[in-house]
Amino acid sequence: MIAQRTATEKELESVAVIERKLMVPMRDGKRMATDVYRPKDTSKKYPTVFVRTPYNFNFWDVRNGAPRDMRNELEAVKRGYAFVEMNERGHFFSEGNYDILGAPLSDGDDAFTWIAKRPWSNGKVGVIGCSSTAEWQLAVAALGNPAYAAMIPQALSTRDAGVLAVDGVTALDGLDKTLRLKAGESILILGASGGIGHLAVQLAKRMKARVLAVASGQDGVEFVKRLGADKVIEGHREDILKAAHEFAPKGLDAALLTAGGKAAEQAIAALREGGRAAYPNGVEDAPQARDGVKIMSYNAEPDPQTFAKLNELIDAGPFEVHIARTFKLEEAAEAQQALESHYLGKLALVLR
Repeated sequence: MIAQRTATEKELESVAVIERKLMVPMRDGKRMATDVYRPKDTSKKYPTVFVRTPYNFNFWDVRNGAPRDMRNELEAVKRGYAFVEMNERGHFFSEGNYDILGAPLSDGDDAFTWIAKRPWSNGKVGVIGCSSTAEWQLAVAALGNPAYAAMIPQALSTRDAGVLAVDGVTALDGLDKTLRLKAGESILILGASGGIGHLAVQLAKRMKARVLAVASGQDGVEFVKRLGADKVIEGHREDILKAAHEFAPKGLDAALLTAGGKAAEQAIAALREGGRAAYPNGVEDAPQARDGVKIMSYNAEPDPQTFAKLNELIDAGPFEVHIARTFKLEEAAEAQQALESHYLGKLALVLR
Protein backbone atom coordinates (compact mmCIF):
# COMPACT_ATOMS: atom_id res chain seq x y z
CA MET A 1 0.00 0.00 0.00
CA ILE A 2 2.77 2.45 0.96
CA ALA A 3 4.62 1.82 -2.30
CA GLN A 4 1.45 2.27 -4.35
CA ARG A 5 0.50 5.52 -2.62
CA THR A 6 4.02 6.87 -3.01
CA ALA A 7 3.98 6.06 -6.72
CA THR A 8 0.59 7.79 -7.12
CA GLU A 9 1.91 10.91 -5.37
CA LYS A 10 4.99 10.99 -7.60
CA GLU A 11 2.83 10.65 -10.71
CA LEU A 12 0.58 13.44 -9.44
CA GLU A 13 3.62 15.68 -8.90
CA SER A 14 4.71 15.00 -12.48
CA VAL A 15 1.44 16.18 -14.07
CA ALA A 16 0.02 18.72 -11.61
CA VAL A 17 0.69 22.08 -10.07
CA ILE A 18 0.08 21.35 -6.36
CA GLU A 19 -0.88 24.04 -3.86
CA ARG A 20 -1.60 22.81 -0.34
CA LYS A 21 -3.01 24.56 2.72
CA LEU A 22 -4.07 27.72 0.96
CA MET A 23 -6.21 29.79 3.32
CA VAL A 24 -9.22 31.03 1.33
CA PRO A 25 -11.14 33.97 2.89
CA MET A 26 -14.93 33.88 3.25
CA ARG A 27 -17.22 36.94 3.38
CA ASP A 28 -16.98 37.16 7.18
CA GLY A 29 -13.18 37.07 7.15
CA LYS A 30 -12.78 33.45 8.28
CA ARG A 31 -10.36 31.41 6.18
CA MET A 32 -10.86 27.85 4.92
CA ALA A 33 -7.96 25.44 4.42
CA THR A 34 -7.79 24.43 0.75
CA ASP A 35 -5.68 22.18 -1.48
CA VAL A 36 -5.54 22.74 -5.25
CA TYR A 37 -4.35 20.29 -7.93
CA ARG A 38 -4.36 21.50 -11.55
CA PRO A 39 -2.75 20.54 -14.87
CA LYS A 40 0.70 22.01 -15.47
CA ASP A 41 -0.19 23.43 -18.89
CA THR A 42 -0.79 27.11 -18.05
CA SER A 43 -1.86 28.00 -21.60
CA LYS A 44 -5.33 26.55 -20.94
CA LYS A 45 -8.18 27.19 -18.51
CA TYR A 46 -9.79 24.26 -16.71
CA PRO A 47 -13.13 23.23 -15.19
CA THR A 48 -12.96 22.31 -11.53
CA VAL A 49 -14.05 19.31 -9.48
CA PHE A 50 -14.70 20.70 -5.98
CA VAL A 51 -15.01 18.89 -2.64
CA ARG A 52 -15.99 20.64 0.61
CA THR A 53 -15.69 18.29 3.55
CA PRO A 54 -15.53 18.17 7.35
CA TYR A 55 -13.26 15.15 7.04
CA ASN A 56 -9.49 14.99 7.07
CA PHE A 57 -7.88 15.38 3.66
CA ASN A 58 -4.35 16.08 4.93
CA PHE A 59 -1.78 14.97 2.40
CA TRP A 60 0.16 12.82 4.87
CA ASP A 61 -1.36 9.71 6.43
CA VAL A 62 0.35 9.75 9.84
CA ARG A 63 -0.91 6.31 10.90
CA ASN A 64 0.52 4.55 7.84
CA GLY A 65 3.56 6.76 7.33
CA ALA A 66 2.73 7.41 3.68
CA PRO A 67 0.87 9.83 1.43
CA ARG A 68 -2.89 9.34 1.57
CA ASP A 69 -4.66 7.85 -1.44
CA MET A 70 -4.47 10.56 -4.14
CA ARG A 71 -6.09 8.61 -6.99
CA ASN A 72 -9.12 10.92 -7.30
CA GLU A 73 -6.90 13.98 -7.58
CA LEU A 74 -4.69 12.24 -10.12
CA GLU A 75 -7.60 11.03 -12.25
CA ALA A 76 -9.15 14.50 -12.35
CA VAL A 77 -5.92 16.22 -13.41
CA LYS A 78 -5.13 13.60 -16.05
CA ARG A 79 -8.58 14.13 -17.54
CA GLY A 80 -8.14 17.88 -17.78
CA TYR A 81 -9.76 19.12 -14.56
CA ALA A 82 -8.54 21.09 -11.59
CA PHE A 83 -9.33 19.37 -8.29
CA VAL A 84 -10.00 21.56 -5.25
CA GLU A 85 -10.52 20.28 -1.69
CA MET A 86 -11.63 22.54 1.16
CA ASN A 87 -12.25 21.77 4.83
CA GLU A 88 -15.53 23.15 6.13
CA ARG A 89 -15.22 25.83 8.77
CA GLY A 90 -14.25 24.70 12.22
CA HIS A 91 -12.57 21.51 10.97
CA PHE A 92 -8.81 20.87 11.04
CA PHE A 93 -7.06 24.03 9.76
CA SER A 94 -10.23 25.90 8.68
CA GLU A 95 -11.24 28.78 10.93
CA GLY A 96 -14.62 29.55 12.51
CA ASN A 97 -17.33 27.40 14.10
CA TYR A 98 -19.09 24.57 12.26
CA ASP A 99 -22.83 24.85 11.55
CA ILE A 100 -24.16 22.58 8.82
CA LEU A 101 -27.31 24.67 8.27
CA GLY A 102 -25.67 28.09 8.41
CA ALA A 103 -22.31 29.23 7.10
CA PRO A 104 -21.76 26.22 4.80
CA LEU A 105 -24.22 27.78 2.35
CA SER A 106 -22.48 31.15 2.16
CA ASP A 107 -19.08 29.46 2.36
CA GLY A 108 -20.00 27.26 -0.60
CA ASP A 109 -21.15 30.31 -2.57
CA ASP A 110 -17.93 32.16 -1.71
CA ALA A 111 -15.82 29.16 -2.65
CA PHE A 112 -17.43 28.91 -6.11
CA THR A 113 -16.70 32.59 -6.69
CA TRP A 114 -13.09 32.22 -5.49
CA ILE A 115 -12.45 29.25 -7.78
CA ALA A 116 -14.06 30.93 -10.79
CA LYS A 117 -11.76 33.95 -10.39
CA ARG A 118 -8.53 31.91 -10.40
CA PRO A 119 -6.44 32.59 -13.55
CA TRP A 120 -6.42 28.88 -14.38
CA SER A 121 -10.23 28.46 -14.07
CA ASN A 122 -12.69 28.41 -16.96
CA GLY A 123 -15.41 29.56 -14.54
CA LYS A 124 -17.20 26.19 -14.26
CA VAL A 125 -17.30 24.21 -11.00
CA GLY A 126 -18.77 20.76 -10.38
CA VAL A 127 -19.19 19.41 -6.86
CA ILE A 128 -18.72 15.83 -5.70
CA GLY A 129 -19.22 14.05 -2.41
CA CYS A 130 -21.46 11.96 -0.19
CA SER A 131 -22.74 12.01 3.40
CA SER A 132 -21.94 15.35 5.07
CA THR A 133 -19.97 16.39 2.00
CA ALA A 134 -23.15 16.15 -0.08
CA GLU A 135 -25.72 17.59 2.32
CA TRP A 136 -24.93 21.25 1.57
CA GLN A 137 -24.91 20.77 -2.22
CA LEU A 138 -28.68 20.68 -2.79
CA ALA A 139 -29.35 23.83 -0.77
CA VAL A 140 -26.46 25.85 -2.15
CA ALA A 141 -27.61 25.02 -5.70
CA ALA A 142 -30.64 27.22 -5.10
CA LEU A 143 -28.38 30.26 -4.57
CA GLY A 144 -27.75 30.33 -8.31
CA ASN A 145 -24.01 31.01 -8.32
CA PRO A 146 -23.06 31.28 -12.03
CA ALA A 147 -19.99 29.08 -11.53
CA TYR A 148 -22.07 26.16 -10.19
CA ALA A 149 -22.17 23.94 -13.27
CA ALA A 150 -22.85 20.38 -12.07
CA MET A 151 -23.19 17.90 -9.26
CA ILE A 152 -21.14 14.74 -9.70
CA PRO A 153 -22.89 11.86 -7.93
CA GLN A 154 -20.48 10.06 -5.63
CA ALA A 155 -21.60 6.70 -7.00
CA LEU A 156 -20.09 7.55 -10.41
CA SER A 157 -16.52 7.87 -11.61
CA THR A 158 -15.36 11.21 -12.98
CA ARG A 159 -15.46 9.72 -16.49
CA ASP A 160 -19.03 8.49 -16.08
CA ALA A 161 -20.13 11.78 -14.56
CA GLY A 162 -18.67 13.69 -17.51
CA VAL A 163 -20.56 11.49 -19.96
CA LEU A 164 -23.73 11.73 -17.88
CA ALA A 165 -24.04 15.51 -17.76
CA VAL A 166 -25.68 16.34 -21.12
CA ASP A 167 -27.69 13.15 -21.71
CA GLY A 168 -28.71 12.87 -18.06
CA VAL A 169 -30.14 16.38 -18.10
CA THR A 170 -31.85 15.69 -21.44
CA ALA A 171 -33.45 12.52 -20.07
CA LEU A 172 -34.57 14.12 -16.81
CA ASP A 173 -35.90 17.29 -18.42
CA GLY A 174 -37.98 15.15 -20.75
CA LEU A 175 -39.42 13.05 -17.94
CA ASP A 176 -39.81 15.73 -15.29
CA LYS A 177 -40.10 19.25 -16.71
CA THR A 178 -41.79 18.35 -20.01
CA LEU A 179 -43.86 15.22 -19.40
CA ARG A 180 -44.29 15.86 -15.64
CA LEU A 181 -44.19 12.12 -15.08
CA LYS A 182 -45.94 10.95 -11.91
CA ALA A 183 -45.53 7.86 -9.77
CA GLY A 184 -47.65 4.97 -11.04
CA GLU A 185 -47.97 6.29 -14.60
CA SER A 186 -47.08 4.18 -17.62
CA ILE A 187 -44.43 5.47 -20.02
CA LEU A 188 -42.93 4.17 -23.25
CA ILE A 189 -39.28 5.04 -23.77
CA LEU A 190 -38.22 4.77 -27.42
CA GLY A 191 -34.51 4.25 -27.99
CA ALA A 192 -34.13 2.77 -24.53
CA SER A 193 -30.75 1.16 -25.22
CA GLY A 194 -29.21 4.43 -26.46
CA GLY A 195 -27.39 7.24 -24.69
CA ILE A 196 -30.38 9.23 -23.48
CA GLY A 197 -32.75 6.27 -23.38
CA HIS A 198 -30.82 4.00 -21.01
CA LEU A 199 -30.53 6.86 -18.52
CA ALA A 200 -34.22 7.70 -18.92
CA VAL A 201 -35.23 4.11 -18.11
CA GLN A 202 -33.37 4.22 -14.80
CA LEU A 203 -34.61 7.69 -13.90
CA ALA A 204 -38.24 6.85 -14.73
CA LYS A 205 -38.09 3.78 -12.49
CA ARG A 206 -36.74 5.91 -9.66
CA MET A 207 -39.66 8.26 -10.24
CA LYS A 208 -41.81 5.14 -9.63
CA ALA A 209 -43.26 4.97 -13.15
CA ARG A 210 -44.10 1.78 -15.07
CA VAL A 211 -41.68 1.57 -18.00
CA LEU A 212 -42.22 -0.07 -21.39
CA ALA A 213 -38.85 0.14 -23.11
CA VAL A 214 -38.24 -0.15 -26.86
CA ALA A 215 -34.62 -1.20 -27.47
CA SER A 216 -32.48 -1.99 -30.50
CA GLY A 217 -31.06 -5.48 -31.02
CA GLN A 218 -31.28 -8.50 -28.76
CA ASP A 219 -28.23 -7.25 -26.87
CA GLY A 220 -30.12 -4.00 -26.33
CA VAL A 221 -33.14 -5.89 -24.99
CA GLU A 222 -31.01 -7.81 -22.47
CA PHE A 223 -29.18 -4.62 -21.50
CA VAL A 224 -32.35 -2.65 -20.76
CA LYS A 225 -33.91 -5.56 -18.86
CA ARG A 226 -30.90 -5.39 -16.58
CA LEU A 227 -31.59 -1.68 -15.99
CA GLY A 228 -34.98 -2.51 -14.50
CA ALA A 229 -37.59 -1.73 -17.18
CA ASP A 230 -40.92 -3.46 -16.52
CA LYS A 231 -41.17 -4.73 -20.12
CA VAL A 232 -38.67 -4.54 -22.99
CA ILE A 233 -39.26 -5.19 -26.68
CA GLU A 234 -37.02 -5.12 -29.75
CA GLY A 235 -38.28 -2.20 -31.82
CA HIS A 236 -37.24 -3.48 -35.25
CA ARG A 237 -38.92 -6.89 -34.94
CA GLU A 238 -41.77 -6.59 -32.46
CA ASP A 239 -45.09 -4.78 -32.75
CA ILE A 240 -44.94 -1.64 -30.61
CA LEU A 241 -48.71 -1.07 -30.65
CA LYS A 242 -49.47 -4.63 -29.58
CA ALA A 243 -46.89 -4.53 -26.80
CA ALA A 244 -48.20 -1.18 -25.59
CA HIS A 245 -51.81 -2.45 -25.50
CA GLU A 246 -50.75 -5.48 -23.47
CA PHE A 247 -48.76 -3.25 -21.12
CA ALA A 248 -51.44 -0.56 -20.71
CA PRO A 249 -54.83 -1.76 -22.06
CA LYS A 250 -56.40 1.70 -21.61
CA GLY A 251 -53.50 3.43 -23.33
CA LEU A 252 -50.13 4.74 -22.19
CA ASP A 253 -49.91 7.89 -20.10
CA ALA A 254 -46.70 9.17 -21.65
CA ALA A 255 -43.91 8.54 -24.15
CA LEU A 256 -40.33 9.80 -24.31
CA LEU A 257 -39.08 9.61 -27.88
CA THR A 258 -35.34 9.74 -28.55
CA ALA A 259 -35.92 8.74 -32.18
CA GLY A 260 -38.51 9.60 -34.80
CA GLY A 261 -40.04 7.85 -37.79
CA LYS A 262 -42.51 4.96 -37.83
CA ALA A 263 -41.64 3.75 -34.34
CA ALA A 264 -42.39 7.19 -32.89
CA GLU A 265 -45.73 7.28 -34.72
CA GLN A 266 -46.64 3.88 -33.25
CA ALA A 267 -45.68 5.09 -29.78
CA ILE A 268 -47.95 8.12 -30.12
CA ALA A 269 -50.77 5.95 -31.41
CA ALA A 270 -50.49 3.89 -28.21
CA LEU A 271 -51.17 6.90 -25.96
CA ARG A 272 -54.49 7.23 -24.18
CA GLU A 273 -56.79 10.21 -24.70
CA GLY A 274 -55.08 13.06 -22.88
CA GLY A 275 -51.70 11.35 -23.01
CA ARG A 276 -48.52 13.23 -23.77
CA ALA A 277 -45.29 12.65 -25.65
CA ALA A 278 -41.98 14.52 -25.59
CA TYR A 279 -38.89 14.49 -27.76
CA PRO A 280 -35.65 16.51 -27.56
CA ASN A 281 -35.12 19.03 -30.34
CA GLY A 282 -32.86 17.54 -32.98
CA VAL A 283 -34.67 14.21 -33.30
CA GLU A 284 -34.94 13.39 -37.01
CA ASP A 285 -38.35 12.59 -38.54
CA ALA A 286 -40.05 14.32 -35.63
CA PRO A 287 -43.44 12.81 -34.73
CA GLN A 288 -46.62 14.37 -36.04
CA ALA A 289 -49.46 15.74 -33.94
CA ARG A 290 -52.45 13.55 -33.09
CA ASP A 291 -55.85 14.60 -31.85
CA GLY A 292 -56.36 14.05 -28.15
CA VAL A 293 -52.70 13.87 -27.16
CA LYS A 294 -50.09 16.52 -26.43
CA ILE A 295 -46.77 16.31 -28.28
CA MET A 296 -43.96 18.54 -27.02
CA SER A 297 -40.41 19.21 -28.14
CA TYR A 298 -37.88 20.54 -25.65
CA ASN A 299 -34.31 21.62 -25.05
CA ALA A 300 -32.29 20.39 -22.09
CA GLU A 301 -31.72 23.16 -19.55
CA PRO A 302 -28.78 22.37 -17.24
CA ASP A 303 -29.71 24.53 -14.26
CA PRO A 304 -28.75 23.88 -10.61
CA GLN A 305 -32.22 22.59 -9.71
CA THR A 306 -32.06 19.96 -12.47
CA PHE A 307 -28.62 18.81 -11.36
CA ALA A 308 -29.86 18.64 -7.77
CA LYS A 309 -32.75 16.34 -8.73
CA LEU A 310 -30.53 14.28 -11.03
CA ASN A 311 -28.05 13.83 -8.20
CA GLU A 312 -30.83 12.84 -5.79
CA LEU A 313 -32.29 10.23 -8.14
CA ILE A 314 -28.93 8.72 -9.03
CA ASP A 315 -27.82 8.49 -5.41
CA ALA A 316 -30.93 6.41 -4.61
CA GLY A 317 -29.07 3.25 -5.62
CA PRO A 318 -26.72 1.67 -8.19
CA PHE A 319 -26.87 3.61 -11.47
CA GLU A 320 -25.26 2.63 -14.74
CA VAL A 321 -23.79 5.04 -17.26
CA HIS A 322 -22.95 2.61 -20.04
CA ILE A 323 -19.97 3.59 -22.18
CA ALA A 324 -19.72 1.21 -25.12
CA ARG A 325 -16.37 2.50 -26.32
CA THR A 326 -13.93 5.33 -25.65
CA PHE A 327 -11.83 7.23 -28.18
CA LYS A 328 -8.79 9.43 -27.77
CA LEU A 329 -9.13 13.01 -28.98
CA GLU A 330 -7.06 12.27 -32.08
CA GLU A 331 -9.57 9.49 -32.91
CA ALA A 332 -12.50 11.91 -33.14
CA ALA A 333 -13.10 11.11 -36.81
CA GLU A 334 -13.33 7.39 -36.01
CA ALA A 335 -15.71 8.20 -33.15
CA GLN A 336 -17.93 10.14 -35.55
CA GLN A 337 -18.10 7.14 -37.87
CA ALA A 338 -18.90 4.85 -34.93
CA LEU A 339 -22.02 6.91 -34.23
CA GLU A 340 -23.54 5.30 -37.33
CA SER A 341 -22.96 1.76 -36.02
CA HIS A 342 -24.95 -0.31 -33.54
CA TYR A 343 -23.84 0.23 -29.96
CA LEU A 344 -25.37 0.39 -26.50
CA GLY A 345 -25.35 3.46 -24.29
CA LYS A 346 -22.73 6.08 -25.09
CA LEU A 347 -19.50 6.64 -26.95
CA ALA A 348 -16.99 8.90 -25.22
CA LEU A 349 -13.96 11.00 -26.11
CA VAL A 350 -11.21 11.09 -23.49
CA LEU A 351 -8.51 13.73 -23.22
CA ARG A 352 -5.76 11.27 -22.33
